[in-house]
Amino acid sequence: MMRVPWHWGRQTGRLRQERKPPETIDACQNTLAIEREVHGDRNDGAYTPIMRHTPRRTHMAPRVFDATSSGKGRETKRRRRAALAPLVLALASCAIAGADEPQSTPQTKPQWQRLLQGGDAIKATALQAQINVAERAEQYDKAIRLHQQLLGLRTAVQGPGHWETVNEKWALGVVQKVGRLPAERRAGWQKAVHGRKQAEQLEAKRGYAKAEPLRREYCRWCEGVFGQKHPWTASSYNNLALDLDVQRKYAEAQPLWQTALDLRCELLGEKHPDTSLSYNNLAYNLNAQGRYADAQPLYQKALDLRLELLGEKHPDTALSYNNLARVS
Repeated sequence: MMRVPWHWGRQTGRLRQERKPPETIDACQNTLAIEREVHGDRNDGAYTPIMRHTPRRTHMAPRVFDATSSGKGRETKRRRRAALAPLVLALASCAIAGADEPQSTPQTKPQWQRLLQGGDAIKATALQAQINVAERAEQYDKAIRLHQQLLGLRTAVQGPGHWETVNEKWALGVVQKVGRLPAERRAGWQKAVHGRKQAEQLEAKRGYAKAEPLRREYCRWCEGVFGQKHPWTASSYNNLALDLDVQRKYAEAQPLWQTALDLRCELLGEKHPDTSLSYNNLAYNLNAQGRYADAQPLYQKALDLRLELLGEKHPDTALSYNNLARVS
């Protein structure tokens, strides 16, 4: 038999003791349903819970199970594969042949249903790989041309207001800005970027106190190169605040969380995953300070945005259900 997830039993037990309202139980049930959708029901007694109350974004790939276990079932599956093989090859050829022509998508669909698919996704991946190579080689003119191609693709297929299109617009602006920097200043910027990567390595080893000064230096460079009102600057505030929160410096981290949220609302708009993340992160900080009434509406806002942007069956949506249940 499948073992009930540890956090589910603990959560329901706490609800019974505190006599929480039915809405909280519904939220927990939603979390469990999504986790089963993402991870599947394991029968080996093991279960990986979605992380709770974390300001970091967690991405987990869905598990795929083969329901065909008998010899007869395997033979049927082989016959089906043989019959479908020509169709699969034909579809793959069509996707590759049509990669140069973006397929328009109705703009009335929710954003999570307007992600690039098929040949468009293949082309976007290839363009991004070329962009990465050009930027590492500091070939900024080439990187700008590639960014413009990718922006055109996303605009045509996903629409100008889609969050991935918005991200690409800002990414193009970053390359243009860095490419115009004087050589000495550009070297300083590259050093700050290297420091940011060092901070990430330290954080992976729980060295948050050592990472903090590197994060602060990167914040200063983002402000100097892009100005305060820029998504990269907002992200630098977000990541510094995370280091402070982990060190229990909640009062010091709170204004950074708030500034990151305000900037993302202004620059990216409400309907953007980074904005929903900032709502979640600020709620996390307030909850850690015991300000549950202030945290609840922010968790609710993060959930509402993730439902609209990422869909019901996304790990971040499940995380929001779980976080909201803990403060309801």
